[in-house]
Amino acid sequence: MPCNKKATFTCALVSALVLILAPVRQIQGFPNGAPPTACATMTPGHGVDGQQSASPFMTQLLDGEIVLMDGTVRLELRPQNGVNSFKGFLVMAFDKADESKPIGTFKQPIDGKVIDCSAGVMNAVTHTNNLEKKSVTLDWTPPKNFMGQVIFRTTYVENKSTFWVKTESKAVAVVLEIPSATTTTTMAPQTQTTTTAAPVSTTPMSVSTMSAPTQHHDHADHAGDHDHPTTTASSPKNAASQSSSFWIGLIAMSVLSSLLR
Repeated sequence: MPCNKKATFTCALVSALVLILAPVRQIQGFPNGAPPTACATMTPGHGVDGQQSASPFMTQLLDGEIVLMDGTVRLELRPQNGVNSFKGFLVMAFDKADESKPIGTFKQPIDGKVIDCSAGVMNAVTHTNNLEKKSVTLDWTPPKNFMGQVIFRTTYVENKSTFWVKTESKAVAVVLEIPSATTTTTMAPQTQTTTTAAPVSTTPMSVSTMSAPTQHHDHADHAGDHDHPTTTASSPKNAASQSSSFWIGLIAMSVLSSLLR
C-alpha cells in the first residue's frame, strides 16, 4: 500500500496490525476441522511442535482385533484415564504392509466429518468444532477384498499448543474367516480294577472224614470170584476186635482145661 507523507501514520498502523494478526490466525488453527493439506504429516498448523510424551488419549477397537473381510471396524477416540478431553482430531487407517497412504473409508460420524486424503475418498475423519470431547465413535470399512493388518493413527488436539501426532491403535486383522476356538479335551485316566478270587484250599481231607464207598455184592457175583482172589484190607477197629476174641478164647480154653483136671 503506497503511503504519502500525510498518511504515514495510518500506513504504519495497518502494517503493524497485519504483522500482529498473521501469527494469531496461524496459531488458532482450524476449529472446523483439519484441511486436506494436513493429511501428509497429520500435524496441526498451530505454529508449535507436538508433544513428545506418551499420549493421554487412545483409539480403541470396540469389536476386538479380528474382523471379517469387507466387515466394519468400530473405533472409539477417548482419553485413557477418563479425565482428559480433546478439542480436535484427525484419524486415518493404514495397511501395516504399506503405510504410504491411508486406506478404506469412514462412515459419516455424528461428531465429525469425513475428508479426502492422498487422492483417496472419505479415508479420513476430523472434527467439526472445537468443543471439549471425551468420546467420538467412528465406523471404518476396509477396501474391497482386503486382507491384512491395519493400524489407525490419530492426532489429538487438547488445546492450541498441546497436541499429540499419530497416536497409534492396536493392529486389527482383516481375515477371510474367523478362526474357531481350539477345544482341548482331557481324557480321564482309566482305572483298572482287578478282582482277585479267593484262594482255593488245597488242604487234603482227613482220612476220618472221607466216606468209604459202599459196595454191594450179590451172592451170584461171588460164584465166579474163586478164580479171582480179592484182598480186603481190615480196618483198625476190626483188627482190634479179632485180637480181643483171640485172647478171650485162649483164656476160656485155659480155664476149661483146669476144670477137666
